[in-house]
Amino acid sequence: MIVARAAIEPVCAEQAALSHHPTDLAALEEAFTEQAWATLADEDVAESDLAFHLAVAAASRNSVLLALERTLIDLMHEQTWSELKYHSRSREHAAAEYLEHHRLVLEAIRQRDARRAHQLMAMHMSAVETALVLELEHRGDNGLILGSDGGPPSA
Repeated sequence: MIVARAAIEPVCAEQAALSHHPTDLAALEEAFTEQAWATLADEDVAESDLAFHLAVAAASRNSVLLALERTLIDLMHEQTWSELKYHSRSREHAAAEYLEHHRLVLEAIRQRDARRAHQLMAMHMSAVETALVLELEHRGDNGLILGSDGGPPSA
């Protein structure tokens, strides 16, 4: 999952910067605002976070990237992944840090700066990966990263 997201989401952001329409910006801003309110209220931001990533993929105006992102989001709704993300996001300041990442990605997309949008989303995915690995280490579980047999991931 982590490898797939790291491969796809920066490209979605890059393409969104190049191809978005004004309606796409409105959807991105709405998802960002929902996440900001949830963060301020110290509520679960999982759905607004996913909505932001889906809005980035939609703004790419690439139906294949959008379909891949929808598949990733469907997989992220599975219980094991949801629980892991929830716990990794609950570390101190994580929700606010991810919100700031999204703000920066949104701004790069708004400015049609494809290179920066790609770089910022890659940075965000790296931070998410680091948090997830730390959570797995804390749990003493590496199954989601390495695969159940200890080999390379299949996703």
